[in-house]
Amino acid sequence: FNFHWERDFSLDLITVMVAEATVCWLVRVYPLVPYPALYCDGLLCRLGLPQQVVMTFIIATILLPNPPFWFLLVNMHQNMIAITDSRVRLSKRAQKLMMITLIVMHVLNLAGIFTF
Repeated sequence: FNFHWERDFSLDLITVMVAEATVCWLVRVYPLVPYPALYCDGLLCRLGLPQQVVMTFIIATILLPNPPFWFLLVNMHQNMIAITDSRVRLSKRAQKLMMITLIVMHVLNLAGIFTF
């Protein structure tokens, strides 16, 4: 393999750990059954931030692990089929375009959640 899977896996692991720390410590959300409501008991909720900011932060930490995971997945796939004549091989340009599209879509998703 000519890519650094340790670095890519470490980045993915770090983003998952940050997301877990956020959901378990900074923003603890509990459903209020049978009502369609949530109760927030985390540190960010107690600071008195607007609900819009807290929801954007929650969604950002949920979306954070996705790009590193997909980057790792695509790189491992490409390196596994590098020695074959598969038609599924992607150029570096196509890989970069996929990652840029994914990140732009996540940013647009965050902006939409913050706005509405």
